[in-house]
Amino acid sequence: LRTPLEVSFARCIKPGVDTAGHSFFKMLGASAGDEYCYDLFGRLFEPIVARRQQQHPNLALAGPVEAENVVSVQVSLERNLSTLRFTPAMSLEERWKVEEILCSALAELPEDFAGEYFRLRGNQPSSGSRLPELTDVQEAELSAEKWLFEAPDAPWILSTGRARHWPKARGVFLSKSKEVAAWINDENHLRLIVRRAADLKAAVELLYRAEEALSSSLAKQGHHFARSERLGFLTSCPSDLGAAFRAKLRSALPLLGSEIGFSKVTRALGVQAKRVRHSEGHWDVSLSSSLVLDASERCTAQVNLLLFAIHQLSDMERRLSSGEQLDLVAEAERLAR
Repeated sequence: LRTPLEVSFARCIKPGVDTAGHSFFKMLGASAGDEYCYDLFGRLFEPIVARRQQQHPNLALAGPVEAENVVSVQVSLERNLSTLRFTPAMSLEERWKVEEILCSALAELPEDFAGEYFRLRGNQPSSGSRLPELTDVQEAELSAEKWLFEAPDAPWILSTGRARHWPKARGVFLSKSKEVAAWINDENHLRLIVRRAADLKAAVELLYRAEEALSSSLAKQGHHFARSERLGFLTSCPSDLGAAFRAKLRSALPLLGSEIGFSKVTRALGVQAKRVRHSEGHWDVSLSSSLVLDASERCTAQVNLLLFAIHQLSDMERRLSSGEQLDLVAEAERLAR
């Protein structure tokens, strides 16, 4: 049994067959090889989607987020082109084709988003278009600024097949403003990224304006993003279906982050916090799950939940800095109600 694009059931379950999972991290043992997998192999994917789907409440903020606690904001969208196989099942020729289509569309973006595309090093095809390749200096600069993606090495990721042919047909587009970037042929065909200072809602608006401009450019070529009325935007990993949106706020929490019970508080808020190395108490805070099937409201519920969490964490940091003693276990229980 295969999809119209010749993706087999065996390809979809290969991550679960090849890897035994991890004792500390939950990982999915399935990946989609194209947009048809979610329907044809529904008995595999539907329980996964049901388990991973999160219902984010439409929270209203009790007050403004303390700006001094938010260092930077990064938001992104995962997208795949319709009628082409996804990264786990792609041939090298298909990867080149996706790169060509997306690069052509990115080149037609309006001046607000105009920039330059660079292939990863060691990435020129034997024939066809020869796009600029990163120099040593550019590679070091993009790496230092965290705009560069690297070859995955985790066994469960390698088993999906998405890293095959590395680094061929992969590259990074960066706007002149260095606020908008696009990764081609990493986890999905496209990751569209916006990074700004401390304004999450402004970053989200910019992200969706960039997506609209890119969608319009693609439509002129006769292409569009893979999407389902039932599941929203379609991605290789079932965890990203729907809005296929991710957000991360870098926050200064030097006191709260060092307290016993901090992880209980973040868990109660529905977020995860990762300490930023070589920083003075900075933490990257993101939602624990990105799967929201309703892609129609520009992730309003997700944005509000993340802002609510940051507001709560910032308030606790402020109280600690004023000398107040906090029982974080009790705070977590209060937030979980």
